[in-house]
Amino acid sequence: MIADPCLRFWLHAVQRDGALYEFADEVARTLLPPPLQAELQLPEFLSVTADPDAAEEEPEAVFLVPGHPVLERVAARVLAHGDVGHAYLPWSASPLPQPASLLERARATLDVEHGRIDLAADPVCVYRPLLLLGVLVTYTLDDHFQEREELWVDAHAAAVLDVSVSSRLRGLQFSAAPTAGSHREQAVRLERALHAAHDTLLARIAQRSTALARQSRGVLRDELTRSETYYDAALATLARRRAGAAPERQALLDRQAEATQAERARRRHEIETKFNVSYTLQPYRAHLLRVPALSVPVTIRRGERCYPFELCWLLPLSGFTPVVCPSCGAQAKLVAERERVACAACASKR
Repeated sequence: MIADPCLRFWLHAVQRDGALYEFADEVARTLLPPPLQAELQLPEFLSVTADPDAAEEEPEAVFLVPGHPVLERVAARVLAHGDVGHAYLPWSASPLPQPASLLERARATLDVEHGRIDLAADPVCVYRPLLLLGVLVTYTLDDHFQEREELWVDAHAAAVLDVSVSSRLRGLQFSAAPTAGSHREQAVRLERALHAAHDTLLARIAQRSTALARQSRGVLRDELTRSETYYDAALATLARRRAGAAPERQALLDRQAEATQAERARRRHEIETKFNVSYTLQPYRAHLLRVPALSVPVTIRRGERCYPFELCWLLPLSGFTPVVCPSCGAQAKLVAERERVACAACASKR
């Protein structure tokens, strides 16, 4: 049972059917679907543009720029219902890389300690499942502000891809159906992939929170200094008044000093709490994308021992997906032991 609401959203979203949601495709239609027309309060026939010159030449056109009410309502709609999709990247007509070339790249980029990578069979054309997951992070640190986090995850190996993948995959044109005569779709290990993504997300947020706290130290110090100066002055005034007061007034001034000290501690705690970084998560995107790839069966050899392993070459990226430890699933350098292949952490436990 998954308790975390962010993980629950992603899990349920990926399991739903549907096409990729792209607002531009909906708004750009000359005839709007009646539900969308009513929801966005738009006319039945609509022309849109993001070009200022075109907007001046065609006054009836909707000039879509950041901050436009239509875009604001669409953003609210996406956040309320989720941007959910399932799509395929078409296969390219370009020649596939040769097995010898793939083996050379594998040996150059995927180092296995004490092991040697050899091809076990010819590469197989497959659709590799990738997850595109998005979440809005609202940070609270003397103010509220939002940042967007997106993660690309190899949903078959449950491995989070490098952040550089985003810009390279985002511009590609996906379709709702696979290419005719399409290849086998590899299995989606959904819960494992989502947990790997969530762990990476929390690590990013922790790193960002540390940076924010570091940036705010000067402001925190200044505010604490102002507060301490104020209460020091108040207590000094009470001390001077007590020194010249009659005995019956000294007890009252002592109670006032105690109350001031308590207020000083409360105010200090209030300021420190205000500058503690906290955050909330609002997941909004979950796309399951099938990407053309080559499944590359290899053998990792240590002496006479042979261990079967699978590598995956993503054709659009011209690169291998990250390898994970067969024992614990961690993305780490592998070690060819006498009885198995595992990461260094698992190897040290034996």
